[in-house]
Amino acid sequence: MSEHPDAWIILRVTIIQRGEPVEELRVLAGWFGGYTQSDRWRINSGIVSVEADEREYRFRGHSGSVYVCQRHAYGLSSIMQSGLRLAERLPQFRSIEPLEDQDWTAIQL
Repeated sequence: MSEHPDAWIILRVTIIQRGEPVEELRVLAGWFGGYTQSDRWRINSGIVSVEADEREYRFRGHSGSVYVCQRHAYGLSSIMQSGLRLAERLPQFRSIEPLEDQDWTAIQL
């Protein structure tokens, strides 16, 4: 399944797995609903691979989904800010850090 968000950022998160802290990168994505639907946001399951071309990044997650993210759309929408504040209060996240835009193909996963 592929997702095509209108806006996106990368988060460095620390989660607890089997009682141990694990750091990983995740996509925080947002979609603009327009007139007929509500805006929405989602955090992916964790990035396992990144592919890119001159227009977009493709982030594959642990769940198998692929987030197709336009390079020019890096940024936080208001609905994504609300989602980030909510996620920061969830017990499975020990810490969440939004990262600055960069060449995501060069990151170590």
